[in-house]
Amino acid sequence: MCTLSNEKATRNMLALVSPREGPYIGLDATKQQIRLLSFPSTTNMDLEMEIFDIATCPKYDALSYTWGIDNDATNCDTLLNGWPITIRENLFDALHALFVRERQQSKAPGTPGQSARLYYWIDALCINQDSLPERNQQVQLMGLIYSQAALVRVWLGDECAQALKVSKYEQKSKAYLLEPFFEAKYWTRLWTIQEFELAQDIVFMAGDAVVMLTEWLEILNEIGIAPDDMELQDRGLEGGGSRLTRYSSRLWSGCGIVGNYVGVRLRI
Repeated sequence: MCTLSNEKATRNMLALVSPREGPYIGLDATKQQIRLLSFPSTTNMDLEMEIFDIATCPKYDALSYTWGIDNDATNCDTLLNGWPITIRENLFDALHALFVRERQQSKAPGTPGQSARLYYWIDALCINQDSLPERNQQVQLMGLIYSQAALVRVWLGDECAQALKVSKYEQKSKAYLLEPFFEAKYWTRLWTIQEFELAQDIVFMAGDAVVMLTEWLEILNEIGIAPDDMELQDRGLEGGGSRLTRYSSRLWSGCGIVGNYVGVRLRI
């Protein structure tokens, strides 16, 4: 009877996914490994997934978003490593926005024909949700994953697209259009707030609108919106945390977050 060496047996015991389960190949639990996604083609939204050691992985962007409700699953045509996948509508919309933007950039004048591949980390896809050991192990790495990301892309949903398109040249009377931004469900989830606070750099995405955090700050300042113009409502956070939502006002300082204004209403 054949027996495994102690080292090999230990590695097998620590494997997070033993057989191949759909698109997933097991991670080595003795290392800090993550999966990264990319769009290998500009003609369809099929996804490719690769495994990297987090210490030596290529540059990547991390998506921060809300999952949506359980019965909000949408059957889509996307393939992950050649396997058909079912994802919730909000994530599908975010993937579509990423894909369209990447395709547009590849066709922009002056763009090299063979540009570097863009990588993304998205929790619902990069973690095998059917493996409890893997989920537990990857959750321990999420602080590192978001803080190491070159850019955290905050997906606010299609309903916030018009708000992000408000120009800094708009009259103050148009500021009411910003309400969907501040009232987005994104700001009511404890884990998304934490992801936001860990980011090195942030871009807001909604529909086809894309705005860097620094640009968004300029827009708000030019329109004349400041913390004094906000009325805080105590709506609490889903997923834990105090009902009195006290977060740093990184958004207004230019370093980060809308946090102090969870559930705000504009009074202008």
